[in-house]
Amino acid sequence: MAALIGTLALSQPGQAAEFTCASGDVVCLIKALREANANDEANTITLEAGTYPLTTVDNNTDGSNGLPSITNSLTLRGAGADTTVIERVAGAPRFRLVHVAAAGALTLEGLTLRGGLASSGPQLEPGGGLLNDGGVVVLARTTLTGNAAGGGGGLANRGGTVLLTQTLVARNEALSPTGGGGLLNAGTLILSETTLANNRAESGGGLATGGTALVTNATVAGNEATVGAGVFQSGGMLTIVTTTFARNHAVVEGGGLFGRMATLINATLTDNSGGRGGGLAGSAVMLNTLLARNTSIDPRSIGLWSPDCVGHVISLGTNLLGDPTGCTITLRATDRTGDLGVGEFTSDGPPGRGHVPLLQNSLAVDAGNPTFCPPADQLGQLRLGVCDIGAVEFQPSTPPPAVAIDIRPRTFPIPPPRPLSRPLDKDRLLEILKGEPLPQTLSHASEPLPPKRFSEQGCLLKILKGEPC
Repeated sequence: MAALIGTLALSQPGQAAEFTCASGDVVCLIKALREANANDEANTITLEAGTYPLTTVDNNTDGSNGLPSITNSLTLRGAGADTTVIERVAGAPRFRLVHVAAAGALTLEGLTLRGGLASSGPQLEPGGGLLNDGGVVVLARTTLTGNAAGGGGGLANRGGTVLLTQTLVARNEALSPTGGGGLLNAGTLILSETTLANNRAESGGGLATGGTALVTNATVAGNEATVGAGVFQSGGMLTIVTTTFARNHAVVEGGGLFGRMATLINATLTDNSGGRGGGLAGSAVMLNTLLARNTSIDPRSIGLWSPDCVGHVISLGTNLLGDPTGCTITLRATDRTGDLGVGEFTSDGPPGRGHVPLLQNSLAVDAGNPTFCPPADQLGQLRLGVCDIGAVEFQPSTPPPAVAIDIRPRTFPIPPPRPLSRPLDKDRLLEILKGEPLPQTLSHASEPLPPKRFSEQGCLLKILKGEPC
């Protein structure tokens, strides 16, 4: 009987509690959360492997939630992201999965949040998988997948602090212009050894941020958006270190990144695509960064244009740029352009390890500024002597990389770049082209918005010419 209802230790009022819930026991999980909120100590809930299906709304704090809001210090630990899943079942009412209040401090370890749909009745809300409303959240060895919301399909951070490490954020979607298909940040966000893959939004397919964000040792790949497919920065401070952007696609601009003076150190942006600025759009500061082999098709004319970047780029030296046409940039003597010598995007499994390897003849090899190179590259390999440009060091003992494009084994393959297939609002598109600001806050949609479908390139050209599509 104890295995069915869960076990509780140290359950006296005011003392920390440790709970264990049997596989799939949602009643135990909800009861444990309520009891953990009731004391003033750090608590731990251990979930045995299995799927925990949520079918009803538990509360309506900042929108409908499937689980009690977290108001205390809690660790929720699963048996592994592949085997322990908390999900909103198909056909259930709309609700996000997890809500963390300003007084809450939540650590999620070794589990998956899946299928959340954040709303309050007909109104879309932020954070399909999780909304952090001013608290502290840590995700470790966790997966956010298949969630949707007005903004921050996987997770939205509203004024709090969030750390993701060894975490996969994949196939989430933002359904309103707020953006952030995978993640939406209006607070402090740190990503480490994390992958953002195959997420969708109008802005910031992988991540939309207007707060303070640090992205390090991460992979941003296969995301889609109108602008800033990999990452969209609306304001605040964004620093990107030893991170790879690959195979992201934006209809208008910024396939890899749309920045507002983002800082890139030892980053790699390769094989991204967009209407313009296939790799980078907006503004950025670059050091030891590889920006090359991206593609663009100017939506106002047929043909290649600004393939790697468009906008204002400040070079601090020792960068490798394939084609800076379209950028306002003053190249330094230590910057290099020309033949890249890089391989194909590949991943050896865990989050944050998807990368583009350097070949022996690459201009990036031994061309970085060692004063500013991090001590290790994206894969954890030490940078010895004169470091290489980009996210990863060339490894002469490594055999030629396989053209494998799976983020994790048997999970979420990243397709080659392709046009998006959702129709664009003409007025919205023209605003973007004229430089009108995109939403920077976690505003709520006034009515439910059906999932948009981006258009093919031919349709986009017709829209811009004023022709029916």
